[in-house]
Amino acid sequence: MRIVPVIIAVAALLLPGMAGAEDAAAMREARLARWMHAGLLDPEAPIEQRRAIVGELEAIAKDDSERNVLYLLGSLYRQNPADSSSPVAQDLDRARELLSRAALHGHLLAMAKLSTIELQPGNHFEANT
Repeated sequence: MRIVPVIIAVAALLLPGMAGAEDAAAMREARLARWMHAGLLDPEAPIEQRRAIVGELEAIAKDDSERNVLYLLGSLYRQNPADSSSPVAQDLDRARELLSRAALHGHLLAMAKLSTIELQPGNHFEANT
C-alpha cells in the first residue's frame, strides 16, 4: 500500500517535465513552420527576409542544442545556389562543420549528407568514417 503514494509522487514530478518537453517540441515545430512559411526556401521571397531567417538559425546553432537546426543550416550551405533556392553561398567547410555537429547528436540524415559531401570529390575513406 505504500507503493501507491510513491508512484503518485513520482508521476507528479515527471508529468510536468514531460509536458514541458512536449511544449518545447511543439515550439520547435511552430518555429520551423514559421521559417518555411516566411519563405526560407522560396526563391520568390525577398532575399533580405530569407537571410534574416538564416541569421536566426545561425544564432540558434551556436549552442548546439537543436540538431535539426544544425542539419537545416548545414544543408543550406551544402547546396549550390545555382541549382537550388538556398539563401546562402555554397560553403562546404561550413556545411561539414554544421552537419558534423548534427551527426554528433545522432541526426542520421546529417551523417548521410556528410558522406555525400566526401564522396563527391572522391574521398572514399572519409565518406565511410
